[in-house]
Amino acid sequence: MDLPLFGLVPKASLSIALGVVIHSLITIARNPRGACIPTLLYRACLVLLLVLPAIWLRVVNSNVVEPYLDEVFHVPQAVRYLAGRWREWDDKITTPPGLYIISYLILDKPGLIRSFICGLVGGFGSLENLTATLRETNALAIFAIAYFVAECRQYLEHRAAPGKERQPLAPWPSLYALHSGFNVIMFPAIFFFSGLYYTDLWSLVAVLNAYKIHLDRVAHARDGLSVRRVAMALCAGIQALAMRQTNVFWVVVYLGGLQAVDAVKSLPASEPSQDDAKTTSQQGPPGTRFEEVLRTSPYAYLRYWAAGNIHDPSLADATFFDMILLATSLVVAVLCNLPRVLAQVWPEVLVLGVFGGFVAWNGGVVLGDKSNHVATIHLAQMLYIWPLFVFFSAPLLVGYVIPVLSYLYRVASRLPWNMRKQPIKTGVYLPCPCGVQHSLSPHIAWYRCKTAMSYLLVGVSLAMAAGIVHLNTIIHPFTLADNRHYMFYVFRYTILKHPAVKYLLVPVYVICQRLCWQLLCGCSHLGLAETTCHSCPLRSFNCSGAVPERVHSYHSSPSSPSKESVASKKSPATDDNAKKPVGPLAKEASKDVVAPDTLQGPSSDSQRSAQPLSTALLWLLATALSLVTAPLVEPRYFIVPWVMWRMLVPAWRLHDCRDDTPLGPFYHGSDGAGAGKTATGRRGPLAALNWLGQRVDLRLFVETVWFTAINVVTMYMFIYRPYVWRDAEGNVLDEGRLQRFMW
Repeated sequence: MDLPLFGLVPKASLSIALGVVIHSLITIARNPRGACIPTLLYRACLVLLLVLPAIWLRVVNSNVVEPYLDEVFHVPQAVRYLAGRWREWDDKITTPPGLYIISYLILDKPGLIRSFICGLVGGFGSLENLTATLRETNALAIFAIAYFVAECRQYLEHRAAPGKERQPLAPWPSLYALHSGFNVIMFPAIFFFSGLYYTDLWSLVAVLNAYKIHLDRVAHARDGLSVRRVAMALCAGIQALAMRQTNVFWVVVYLGGLQAVDAVKSLPASEPSQDDAKTTSQQGPPGTRFEEVLRTSPYAYLRYWAAGNIHDPSLADATFFDMILLATSLVVAVLCNLPRVLAQVWPEVLVLGVFGGFVAWNGGVVLGDKSNHVATIHLAQMLYIWPLFVFFSAPLLVGYVIPVLSYLYRVASRLPWNMRKQPIKTGVYLPCPCGVQHSLSPHIAWYRCKTAMSYLLVGVSLAMAAGIVHLNTIIHPFTLADNRHYMFYVFRYTILKHPAVKYLLVPVYVICQRLCWQLLCGCSHLGLAETTCHSCPLRSFNCSGAVPERVHSYHSSPSSPSKESVASKKSPATDDNAKKPVGPLAKEASKDVVAPDTLQGPSSDSQRSAQPLSTALLWLLATALSLVTAPLVEPRYFIVPWVMWRMLVPAWRLHDCRDDTPLGPFYHGSDGAGAGKTATGRRGPLAALNWLGQRVDLRLFVETVWFTAINVVTMYMFIYRPYVWRDAEGNVLDEGRLQRFMW
């Protein structure tokens, strides 16, 4: 008797799931103590993620038997390749044949992949059966996407760990990385197209594969040049090009740029001359403040940057001036060390050469139908991307709601009519809503300068967005001609509703851009770090009165210290003279001391750390190049930028709410006894949530529910709300075929 669940799951998914379970048992048998719980969680989630897309695939195959929309072109072309007719090509197809080659490797009878997964489907009967079979290959792509996202996130967390405290790469990803991988495949655009035969999923797999190989090269850079890894990087880059032309920007610009930055940073420390050593010991490295840059000799900066000491602060501490310094220092460092950089990035350069040869041979970037897919400059794409990110990633903004509410509550509680009579204090201290006094100099000066710069950037962003909207709003004819896509209704009820609507959306674009950028800054922004005043606008001021390292760097030394200073610094873990927090701070600090087997949660600093500024800027550049050349606006085009952005978002931890905050009584009880208990020993109603939120990233669970809700709605609209095209007179068009709503 067949179980209903097994009847819904494809044979390929069951085969891989069985292999995952067997591998889990072998791993647990080898290391029953250390690998039991994390491995079981890891493998269980991998098996679970195979089931959900498989169910969606079966539903689609049962209700949409014939090829739908772009499948009308992809399925016959795959049939030609399966039949061995390699020279036949449909001119309506604009992407390279990578998807059909993968289908051939999986479905061809003597194929190794087919034999490995124990057979996907029996023989090929009718076109409908072959369509269902080809769709099943995208279910395999879902498994690969989740695997690569978890692995890439693991590498990013490993790279964020301090150098001297960096441990070997763990054999399994962290819970945050694992859950992020699961949420990525639940992303509505990815999950929806896992049931159709489109190129987007395998194109994403190719980019993620190249990204993982790059991170592996960086992690093993100290081992020397590896021919195997370099060859794998070259093959992965060409494979990404074979899936989609715009992948060249992600392989060459993003990955090549990251490889160049790593090559510069890994330059060996050179012995300074006596004069240089004397000057450095007396004055320190060149400063990074604007006035210091104006006063310092340009030769000092050139010599400093040429040694590989580029200015690459954490994204959480970066300003617009840091971006200028980063770009300048990186250009100088690359030009002064060009042979070493080329030795590291030559696979990406060769991929660029292959792409150039393809363009010369094809007479253009687009294959097939060049008339309807003319490359153009569409800058408005970089405005549309931010509301899309905010809509789909709205659960990640939960971390901003709590500190904002807490801050407003503290400000309101200290208004004149709410405050008790207190003596007015005078001096060089500024009252802060969090109750902590901060010195005016240099803290307030640095904060005010950064705030003024932020307001200036917002004004410039508004002006640029308004100019783009006025001069470069392009609406492709396909967008208005096809009412099966959701983007048709988005444009119809926003930009096309009234000429003034597109200008009214300019502030929305800028606000969404700021939110997406701040999410990359991690837990330390907007008072989210446990080492800062949770509700204080002076987010970088430590409650113990210590000056943050970034403030020191703005007034004395750069945030990117020299290689000699880094090498001479003593590890904080082994510094016996390091200052330890006392009093209430000691209790807060003790919460961060986690047992080694629980460091996989968001308590690990490496998971909550923001990425370097160079990584974010290279991502922004690759995203812009891949989008502004496309005149058509489709959510599918934003899949790769969103996935790469989502992997860079750090983990977040729910911070302990104090008794004087709006949520404090819910955590600690009405009398605020602390530790989640009241004076009678009872816990607040949210104490369990507080305990869990300090150990896992609660946003991921909300994100899972949010994606599931969107997927349920879009699946229902696609399957159960079909319609028929009719003309103005009511006559049936397109031979009465059912039309369906989709992304």
